[in-house]
Amino acid sequence: MTGWIVYDSKQYERNRWFAEELLNNCLSFCDAKLIITERLRFGISDNCPSMLYDNTPISAPDFVIMRSIFPLLSEFLETAGVSVFNDSTTARICNDKRLTHLSVLRSGVRMMDTLFFDRDYFSENDLSALAYPAVVKSSSGHGGKEVFFVNSSDELLTAVHSMQDSRFLIQKPFFPSGQDLRVYILGGRVIGAALRTSDSLKSNFSLGGKASFHTLTDHEQKTVSAILAALPFSPDFIGIDFLYGGADLIFNEIEDVVGTRMLYETSDLDPAAMYISYIKTVMQSYRTLN
Repeated sequence: MTGWIVYDSKQYERNRWFAEELLNNCLSFCDAKLIITERLRFGISDNCPSMLYDNTPISAPDFVIMRSIFPLLSEFLETAGVSVFNDSTTARICNDKRLTHLSVLRSGVRMMDTLFFDRDYFSENDLSALAYPAVVKSSSGHGGKEVFFVNSSDELLTAVHSMQDSRFLIQKPFFPSGQDLRVYILGGRVIGAALRTSDSLKSNFSLGGKASFHTLTDHEQKTVSAILAALPFSPDFIGIDFLYGGADLIFNEIEDVVGTRMLYETSDLDPAAMYISYIKTVMQSYRTLN
């Protein structure tokens, strides 16, 4: 059996330790290698999927652990018969906050009032209908990047034009800010949760927020289960983020390529080993069926 762990170069440098943990755990049961997306070329040759790595033809593996945000590559690999963790549907929806909110809407779980926009279709008429203050988010932003708290139309326009992605959301702000909950899902079940706190709008652990391990209440577990039941895909390893609103959890977003630093820092869990154990079980069941 062969497997790839796929990272883009920036994410690999930032998460080298976790990447190596994934690779080492994979090597215990298969021939695995690290693949950097910038060195991979893929397309169609003679009516078949084809790939080059460092300009040399390379065969498709049996499975891929996708740690790069690249839904097209995920779908290409699936077309080539590769099992991709997480799959392309998970990647496409979870890396567009607008699609994520639409998917979770089916669950009935509370979320902030949200407007969906594309910069190409944004006009002065939209500005006049908005209320301030507001939170502006890039649709594809991650790790607390491209999130802006704005108090006026001028600030909103500055934020919108500074974002790399033309797709964005405008939300009613939630107070008090700076506290949220990340719930880690592996193979459809909760494996852990971490409460994050910060004095700023962004409570991301990687941006200096503080974290502590959190045991879900029965109500919180039911909220998570409702979201999982509503999603139009079966995620392998994701993080679901919530804000706290009194006794309720308020849905915020889903992380496809979810970071694991908080679990390592706040618990005895080993997410890399757990993820690879899950993938090994899934791949062995595929082989049994086929």
